[in-house]
Amino acid sequence: MTILGRAELGPYLHLTLAWPGDCPPPAPGQHLRLAGGDTLWPMREPQGGRLEVLAHRSTAPRPDDAATLDGAPLVCPQGEAILIAQGLGLAPLIHLCERLRGVLPGRLLALYEPPGPVPFRPRPSRFLIEGMPAGVIAAIPLLEDWGIPSRLASVDGLPGAFEGGAEALLAALPLAEQTTVFAFGDTHFLARVRAYGARLGQILRTG
Repeated sequence: MTILGRAELGPYLHLTLAWPGDCPPPAPGQHLRLAGGDTLWPMREPQGGRLEVLAHRSTAPRPDDAATLDGAPLVCPQGEAILIAQGLGLAPLIHLCERLRGVLPGRLLALYEPPGPVPFRPRPSRFLIEGMPAGVIAAIPLLEDWGIPSRLASVDGLPGAFEGGAEALLAALPLAEQTTVFAFGDTHFLARVRAYGARLGQILRTG
């Protein structure tokens, strides 16, 4: 593993790794497992021999670490899809959005609950969403640039965000019959989503 760049994004570590051209790119849902057990979550498709990954800030990868591609790829939906994530689930959320943005234009929605400090600067969304509570306008800038509507949920009073958990925001929205819901987050968050009775298509534990 060759580390080309390292930066802190709020509570997370953002790494840029060299990605050999003869290696298959990680699919959404897959991750890199280090020999010591730490996990690196790809955020984007490899570009120009570089792969961006997100990890817990406590992760301390070294250039001589061996990394193994692990996990099962997510199955891309055929109809509308809602991606709901918390914490480190931001990485697979963005990764799947990148894969689907040319496949499901106008039929994607991303909901994200940051882990306290937000690892990016939220932007007011330009997209109207049916059933969205009034005043909930905070969005993920990268997804806005891709033309994908998104919203934030927070229990910490984040301006423009839904006041509560992301699963409560999901429960407030009308879901089309063929909507597939993907959930990414830690065990506690996934249990919260299941408790709301959402029609989950796939879940991915990221912490």
